[in-house]
Amino acid sequence: MIEQERMAIIDVGSNSIRLVIYGIDAKRRYRSLYNLKIAARLSEYLNEEDALKREGFIVLTQVFTQFKAVLDAQNVDHVEAVATAAIRRATNQQEILNHIEQSMGITIRVLSGEEEAYYGYLATINSTNIKDGLMFDMGGSSTEVVYFKNREIVESYSFPIGALTLAKMWNEDQASMKRIRHVAHEHFRQLSWLKKLGVPLIGVGGSVRQLAAVHRKRQQYPVSGYTNMK
Repeated sequence: MIEQERMAIIDVGSNSIRLVIYGIDAKRRYRSLYNLKIAARLSEYLNEEDALKREGFIVLTQVFTQFKAVLDAQNVDHVEAVATAAIRRATNQQEILNHIEQSMGITIRVLSGEEEAYYGYLATINSTNIKDGLMFDMGGSSTEVVYFKNREIVESYSFPIGALTLAKMWNEDQASMKRIRHVAHEHFRQLSWLKKLGVPLIGVGGSVRQLAAVHRKRQQYPVSGYTNMK
């Protein structure tokens, strides 16, 4: 594969921030060249007013400084940076975006919950042959669900709860587990279309991969990788 250009994608999540660099040839075929993930846990730096605290700015700046060095060393032609729930929720969102653009020269686009759900759906139909299903993607501060039929979206929604927000309720006792289940149930019951779908449930994202890793170790699963794992 002879590269014509290099493109980078930066995903600023609530739990981790990831940089992926792709080489693209003349036929617009993509090859992954570099993949770096840093557990920044930005959602933990939101204060009671949901503003990103000074410590969060420091962490974000450190991550982007490291990413910028990699981008320059790899001679990347184009950078597409997106942010999800933590930045979407931040009351000082514009200040965050301005800071990164002015200090690093990188423009971050904040995805809506609907856009985030759509990209999870795209990943699902392009990595499986499932015709009808329910996709879910649990991030640090949000969970997206998409019901698709004949590989087309029928319904989608983004819930404002995720692995980190639920983990804050956990006190290693049954009472906190009941509270977590109650909160999740109250959110899910809002959507009548989630009931009795009778279709496969497909999980994507880091939280699901962690669960798959635990399951694979316990069951001594014979195949490496997590794509299409049951």
